[in-house]
Amino acid sequence: MTQALHRPPRLAATLRALALLVFVASLLPVAAVAGSAARKKADAITQEGKRRFRGGEVAIAKQLFVKAAELDPRPDRTYNIARCDEALGQLDDAIRGYDAYLAVSKDVAGRAEAQVRRDNLQRKLEQQRKEKAEAEAKRRAAELAAKEKAEAERRAAEQAEAERRTAEQSRARAAAAANAAAAERRRTGMWTMTGGGATALVGIGLLVSGVALDASLQSDVDQRGDGGLVTGVTEADAFARRDRNTALRSAGVVSSVIGALAAGAGFYLWWEGAPPAQVALTPAGVALGGRF
Repeated sequence: MTQALHRPPRLAATLRALALLVFVASLLPVAAVAGSAARKKADAITQEGKRRFRGGEVAIAKQLFVKAAELDPRPDRTYNIARCDEALGQLDDAIRGYDAYLAVSKDVAGRAEAQVRRDNLQRKLEQQRKEKAEAEAKRRAAELAAKEKAEAERRAAEQAEAERRTAEQSRARAAAAANAAAAERRRTGMWTMTGGGATALVGIGLLVSGVALDASLQSDVDQRGDGGLVTGVTEADAFARRDRNTALRSAGVVSSVIGALAAGAGFYLWWEGAPPAQVALTPAGVALGGRF
C-alpha cells in the first residue's frame, strides 16, 4: 500500500510566496504601460489647455486642466488650474489652488512664482473685501439717510397738514364770528332804521299838524272884527293856541331830525352788515348778491 507524500510546511509556504511574487511581477508591466498612457493623454490635454488659455478661452482651459489632473495628478497641473481661477477672478479658489501647489511642489522657481501670485491675490482679495465693506457701509448710510429724509418729509407734511387744518378752522371760526357780528349789525341796523323812520314819520306828522293848526288859527284871526273874534276865540286863546302850535312844530322838527339820523345810522349798520358783493353765473343768467 502506497503512502501519500507530504511536503514539509516550510517548503509549502515558500512556494506560495514565490507564486505571489511571480503574479505581482507579471502585473507590473501592465500597470506601467497603463500609467504611461494616462500620463501621455494628460500631457496632451494639458497642452490643449495651455493653447486655449493663451487664446483667452480660460473657462475651457480650466476644464481641460482639471481633466488632466484627474488622469495624472501632478503639482504643475494644480498650478495650471490655479492660474485659470485667477484669470477668471475666482480669487478664493485661486488662493486655495496655489496653497495646494506650494504644499507638494519641489520646484523652487515654480514655488517662488506661485508664492508671489498667491500673496498678490491675498492682498487684492483683502482690498476687494475692504471696498465691499465700505460700499456696503455707504449703501446702508445712504439707505438710512433716505429713510430719515422720508421720515422728515412725512413729519413735515403731517405738520403742514395740521397747520393747514388749524388755519382753516381759525378762518372758519373767524368767518362765523364775522358773519354773526354782521348779522347782529344788520338786525341792529334794521331795528334802528325802523325806529328812526317811525320817529321821523311821527315828527313829520307833528310838524304837519302844527302847520295845519297855525293855518286854522290864522283863519280864525283873519275873521276877527271890532276887536273880537267871530268864532268866539279870545285873544288869549289865540296866543295860547299859537304857542302850542309852535311847540308842536318844534317837536315835529326835532322828531323828524332825530328819526332821520336814526334811520340813516340804522341803514349804515344794515349796509355794513351785508355780505360783500358777489357775482355768479347761473343757468338763468348772472346772479348778483351782497352789497356793492
